[in-house]
Amino acid sequence: MVVLDPSLLETTDVTLGLKPQGWMIINSEAPPEDLSKLAAYQVAPLWDAGHVAAKHGLGSAYLAP
Repeated sequence: MVVLDPSLLETTDVTLGLKPQGWMIINSEAPPEDLSKLAAYQVAPLWDAGHVAAKHGLGSAYLAP
C-alpha cells in the first residue's frame, strides 16, 4: 500500500484490507516511533515523495521545483 497524504494516518484506518506483515510506503517525515501504531506492518517512510515524483515528471505539476 502507498499512502501519499500522511494526514490520512490520523483520520482514516488506511490498514483496512492490508494483510498482517503487508508493506506500506508512507510519504512522511515522521520518525519511526511516530508510526508505532503500524507495528503489525512493514512500514517504509519516504520523505518528500511529492518532490521526488515531480522531479521525475510524475504526479501533480504544482509540486515541481
